[in-house]
Amino acid sequence: AQVFTMTPALMRLLPAIAGTLMIPAIYLMGLEMFGRRVARLSCGLAACSAFLLAYSRDAKMYMELWVALTLHIGLLFTALRTGHRWPWAGWFISGIAAVWLHATGFIIVPLDLLIVLFHPRGNMRRTMMILLALVVTGAGPVWYATGFSRVPQHLHREGWDAIEITWVSDRSRGHTTEALLADTAGAFAFAYSWIEEPRGRATLSAWTMLTAACLLSTAGILLVIAMLPWKALGHDAEKIDVDADEASRWRSTFLISLWIIGPTYTVYRISANHPISLMDVGKSLMQSPVQEWIAGAIGLAAIVWMAAILRARMVLAVLAILFSSYSVTIWICGAILRDKSSPDGASAWMPTGLPVTGAAIVAIACMVTLAFHRHGEVPSERWRRAGRHLFLFATCLALCIGIDLLMKQPMYGSVWMPRYLGPITPALLVGSAAILYRLPWPALRWFAVGLFLTVNLSQAIAHLICDTEPPLDRIAADVIQGGRPSSSTLVYTPDTSHTFGPNAMGSITNDCGLYYLLMKSTVHLSPDQFRNHPVQEFFQLRQMATAAVVERDLSRNPDTRHLVIWNRDDEGDRLEIDRAMENLSPLWKKRSVRLFPVRSFWNWGFHYGCRRTEYLRAE
Repeated sequence: AQVFTMTPALMRLLPAIAGTLMIPAIYLMGLEMFGRRVARLSCGLAACSAFLLAYSRDAKMYMELWVALTLHIGLLFTALRTGHRWPWAGWFISGIAAVWLHATGFIIVPLDLLIVLFHPRGNMRRTMMILLALVVTGAGPVWYATGFSRVPQHLHREGWDAIEITWVSDRSRGHTTEALLADTAGAFAFAYSWIEEPRGRATLSAWTMLTAACLLSTAGILLVIAMLPWKALGHDAEKIDVDADEASRWRSTFLISLWIIGPTYTVYRISANHPISLMDVGKSLMQSPVQEWIAGAIGLAAIVWMAAILRARMVLAVLAILFSSYSVTIWICGAILRDKSSPDGASAWMPTGLPVTGAAIVAIACMVTLAFHRHGEVPSERWRRAGRHLFLFATCLALCIGIDLLMKQPMYGSVWMPRYLGPITPALLVGSAAILYRLPWPALRWFAVGLFLTVNLSQAIAHLICDTEPPLDRIAADVIQGGRPSSSTLVYTPDTSHTFGPNAMGSITNDCGLYYLLMKSTVHLSPDQFRNHPVQEFFQLRQMATAAVVERDLSRNPDTRHLVIWNRDDEGDRLEIDRAMENLSPLWKKRSVRLFPVRSFWNWGFHYGCRRTEYLRAE
């Protein structure tokens, strides 16, 4: 900024470079965890992800953070495998970058410890070396937070106001936890998020909401199908990768599971107004009536009996798919269509309570029983492999219980935003690629990959071609042209509030409008002037054109030959201005009218239309 003019292209340059570097970083991480095939597919998912492409054009630190985090984990695996010095140096430098870019970068601390503790080449010396390096890595940001930044001092007194993210609590208010989780899943999977910032509710069509629910349900069903032990059922399913043995795949699965579950559950515990902990769930389950326990025992016994029969294996798999598909579909459709921000309510046939819970329990029982019976030829092999799954489940459960114990006190406010959960993006990409290779039939794999790529590329290309933002750059250009001393143009800007909607969209009187005015002019402001002074101190603005205002200004400026009126299509009376212009003089003619639709970036919902009307006066 001290050297270049901070145009949008320049501000987006560094995130764009980081987004490009995300592809080889993901390849390195996928290669070390699951092998070449998963690494190649992870690259494809990362390159076409509409979520990553959106943040590769966002002038913030998130894309750089996620690249540093991905490279940090990949280089740690490389360093442990090879022992060379250059991966250790890259691991250390990328770790420093991650923790300095954003506080969520400190997720590298537990991830590094998990990797070195479970890696076959991890030992006490390397563990102590990594601990020391992590202490050095985090020393700078910790010193900054405790010795320089004033935010921690004000946090207990002012709450989220101290870090200016109170809007996140306002955004989350009124939405169920299921809706927030489905919204976040939609953002990661297809760059679709129907929950918007406060005061910026867009008008969403019922078809848009239904399409989003169907896409997420389809993704969930494919995930369920991939989780079944298809190789044991005799299908010609390919191996995940010939380069990665079973033990390394299990360690990678263990790491990715904790990587995703830990931050997500932490954000849930911080953000929910009345969060239900796992201990609360256990207490309510223990208080269930006796007949429910008896029915569950009978059902589980029936599933075990079916699994013991040779010909019942496929039947059991089909039952697991059907019950899981029902649970996933009803849960996601209910979360989206019943959400309070939706203009459309779900139909009466869409229950989200006990039927969904019951179907999910039956599906899990089918899958676990099937996996145990078909994971080995002899009972000892079955118990060994089943023990790994039970260990993973118990570890995730213990992690969530530990988070419950640490967060008994209420937090300051909600932090539930997809970008705040962004550090799990590398795990989602690599894990999704590994899961896609577990789908049993090649046609199903091609369908799943094609669906992801098609929807994401369509979203990304549409965001590049279709402008969803308010035309503030065009309004600013007209204002600067009309403000020149020799100008014969009068320009009126929309009378929109500086606090309306996401990022105060459409207002020429807030920081966004002031930025574009500075880009179009030769005015230079100090940071204090930019932050703390109104736009009207530096630029002459005429807001909210009415017939009386236009007549008055034209009488005061008789040399005016050109009139540009910007207004929202839901504000003012355009016909009244037309009649006033006709009454003033027959020489005034309407030259053009253009409507700019203002839509929500993440869901294409319609906010309003911004109209530019141009009049010319003949000589």
